[in-house]
Amino acid sequence: MEQLRKLPAMIALVQAPFVIAFCYLRGWHMLLWFAGTVAAAAIYNWPRWGFKSRPPLEILNQAGYLFVFLLSSWLNQVPPLSWPAMLFGALFAMHSHVFGEIMDLEPDRESGRRTTAVVVGRIPAKLLISGFLAAECALVSFFFHDLVLTLFLLGSAVWFLLDATAFWRDKPYSQGQMRFALIAWNIVALLSMPWVWWKASFAVLKAPGF
Repeated sequence: MEQLRKLPAMIALVQAPFVIAFCYLRGWHMLLWFAGTVAAAAIYNWPRWGFKSRPPLEILNQAGYLFVFLLSSWLNQVPPLSWPAMLFGALFAMHSHVFGEIMDLEPDRESGRRTTAVVVGRIPAKLLISGFLAAECALVSFFFHDLVLTLFLLGSAVWFLLDATAFWRDKPYSQGQMRFALIAWNIVALLSMPWVWWKASFAVLKAPGF
């Protein structure tokens, strides 16, 4: 608790140089971005009333990561991403959060923390991830026509569906399996960056009429 009491001041000290730099480079409206990120974090972490232990609001709160996209647009002085790209980003953040809840299910349950995974169980949570990935797959296919990302997301959705129904089902992952999953996730992220930068799939809508 003593460390937690010191944390807000430490965060403010770390962020202060960026507040000054961003406002100097792009204007005082950057304070709106900091206010938005602080509000999103406060809504999630507020004692007793925060979304952190109020499923499924804790999943919806992950849409706050869209402030990163807004920051990129303002700093680089480029138009904001389209709504399908923003929706994809929100869904991606949500399915990633649910995956973390699945891995933390036992500690969360034992500590009395309520999360969506704790409330609905491991198998429905995996099916929820599969549904998120399927929706992301549909968005990428229809609005951005990126076959590689579409197939990757489709394969991921099928994997979690099989995980929930045939492979691990309700069994917890071992420490080694979780470590492997997180390392593999980061490797995939690093390897996909050049493709995303080169292809720029989310920069332009390609569906007719949009």
